[in-house]
Amino acid sequence: MTSASATDKTTARILDAALAEFSAYGLRRTGMEDVAKRAGVARATVYRKFAVKEALVQAVVLRESRRYMDEFDAVVSKYGTLDEQVVEGWVFTLAYMSDHPLFNGLLRADPEAMLPYLTIGNEELLAASRDFLLPFLTAAQERGEMPDIDPRPVAELMARIVLSYVISPAGCLDLADERRTREFARRHLVPAVRSRA
Repeated sequence: MTSASATDKTTARILDAALAEFSAYGLRRTGMEDVAKRAGVARATVYRKFAVKEALVQAVVLRESRRYMDEFDAVVSKYGTLDEQVVEGWVFTLAYMSDHPLFNGLLRADPEAMLPYLTIGNEELLAASRDFLLPFLTAAQERGEMPDIDPRPVAELMARIVLSYVISPAGCLDLADERRTREFARRHLVPAVRSRA
């Protein structure tokens, strides 16, 4: 085993432990010592990887976002048109986020602590989300479904819409009703994406 792979495994253990601690006890009540204990590593190891707690929280948010993106990709890549991808991606996203301990449970249980990582402190998350969506839009351009323009503003719009529903899911749309969420996406999200194309 190389030292790099050992380091990656240690980081993964720390992030797993942090997610479990944050989900169980909230951000404010979880200390670096708690994470170290759950991960089975020395506190100094956690601090070596993440100098401050905010860096650890940001790393957990980004990793969980990337896990979501991987699953989103697996679901949405099965569909051949941008319209289908927008609709099915929306339905998948709402279901995924509603069951996730970080994006749903912790946000509801400890909103004051969690919100900064999804709002004013989310530049990296927003950039990662936008960059993730770009290939779907450029592929749509190659299929002739969108004009040959800069797709970044459209990708950012889509990312911001998702983030807004993660942060504040309550509203006139019943997010638990898959038929209605699919209809909402067809009527409102698909035209919003296309009208900016």
